[in-house]
Amino acid sequence: MENPRARHQQITALLSSLPAGEPGSGLLTLLRPLRAQVASLVSDDGFSYLLERTLFLTAQSFQWIKAESASSTEAGLDNLRAKLATRTHEEALAASVCLLASFIDLVASLIGDSLTVGILRAAWGDDALGAWGEDFKHEQ
Repeated sequence: MENPRARHQQITALLSSLPAGEPGSGLLTLLRPLRAQVASLVSDDGFSYLLERTLFLTAQSFQWIKAESASSTEAGLDNLRAKLATRTHEEALAASVCLLASFIDLVASLIGDSLTVGILRAAWGDDALGAWGEDFKHEQ
């Protein structure tokens, strides 16, 4: 997971391949199954803390995405969806790529690359990682 440019390109391609909807809907489409996989390791509260940290990091580049207190993980995801929906498709896509890359980096820093790739495959399917996943397999 050491090639951030390749990761950003793959995340952009993955988000762009999802059915069109309101700006940012693709991010939520990817975060929901990822939430289930990550929460199985660190609990739903753990996922929420990781998401809050990621939102904080993403807000350094996209101030409008700043995290707000939420009563639950689902409420936090709804808040994120609402913020993304107010932006243009391009703004929402750029913020979504940044957020997802930061989230993946944070998870990988905690549990390692191999387990993170396994979580991503379980959440999104084997084909979702494309060449990025293949590159990782060759690094091992």
